[in-house]
Amino acid sequence: MELFSEPLLEWPNMPRAAQYLPEAQALATETGVDLVVRQCSGCGLVQLWGEPVPYYRDVIRAAGISSEMRAFRAQQFADFLEQYSLRGQRFLEVGCGRGEYLTIMQEVGAEAYGLEHLPESVVACRQQGLAVQEGFMEGADTRLPEAPFEAF
Repeated sequence: MELFSEPLLEWPNMPRAAQYLPEAQALATETGVDLVVRQCSGCGLVQLWGEPVPYYRDVIRAAGISSEMRAFRAQQFADFLEQYSLRGQRFLEVGCGRGEYLTIMQEVGAEAYGLEHLPESVVACRQQGLAVQEGFMEGADTRLPEAPFEAF
């Protein structure tokens, strides 16, 4: 990947984490990080540049889904399935959390599967009857027993 020579944005001394915040006794030694946003000059991909947070496999949604967001996502997912002729096809959500979007995807006509790293989230999904595998996409050799999928 070849990047543009200058970062798009730089934010110095930003909070180190957005979840799993430090306990009160750790605040005295807590330091910020410099966030740098870079862009690939070939494909245009924009991303944070640097080491991932220690909990990168377990990023969680900040809140549940409101009824308005649920309706919006249901329409968005239904349109996606229709546009690409995916109704009834196998769909994978990587990092499916507690299954909020998997449930919606099933409701609008996909055969939905999930991959989730947090064991307690996997349990929550399975209690809802969702097909979820515990794991993380570590590399190109990662395999899922339900594969192949038509969309993810």
